[in-house]
This record gives sequence, C-alpha cells and structure tokens, in this order.
Amino acid sequence: QQVAGYFRSLPLGVTMPGGRMACAQQLAREGLPFFAGRSLGRLCHIVELAISQRRLLCYNRGRLVPCDNLCSKARYAPAAMRLSTSAQGQRRTAAWPEVVGGTHP
Repeated sequence: QQVAGYFRSLPLGVTMPGGRMACAQQLAREGLPFFAGRSLGRLCHIVELAISQRRLLCYNRGRLVPCDNLCSKARYAPAAMRLSTSAQGQRRTAAWPEVVGGTHP
C-alpha cells in the first residue's frame, strides 16, 4: 500500500525509465524506506506487478508513468473505443487520437 501511495503521489509529468530493470534501479536510488533492503530483482518484480497486476504504472512514449496521472485516458481507451455513426449513416471505429483526446463522438 505504501508503494501504491508513492506511485499515486507522483506529480503530473513525472516519468520513470521504460524498462523494468531501469525503473527498479531508479527506485533503488530514491532511497525510499519501504524499498530498503530489497534486492534489485525484488524491485523489478514490484515494478512488474505495478504494471501488470495493480495498474499503477503504464507505458507512455516508452516511459513508465503513474496511470492515475498522465495516461489514465490511454489506460481505459480500449474499453472506450466504440462504434459511432457518421454523417452518412455508416458506422466506424474511433481512431486512437480521437479516443485519447476525447474528441470521439
């Protein structure tokens, strides 16, 4: 829970290295008390869980960012993609920039 709180408290615009190992190395350098005494392998596993299971971190342009901040729209975008009716009455799927940018009707 401290780890989740840490990732959620990162300010908007803060990014971490995109690889699990590089991110774990940065976390080790931060010197946070709840990571003290953990091996680099354990920190890599924590980063992996934060990405895949807990959805605390997500990828954005090759970097890891807190999902609650920068990429919350991108994280939910696949579920948000829906068909819409064009002016000619044809159904179409939203393009990625429309979904992420919130311009899809």
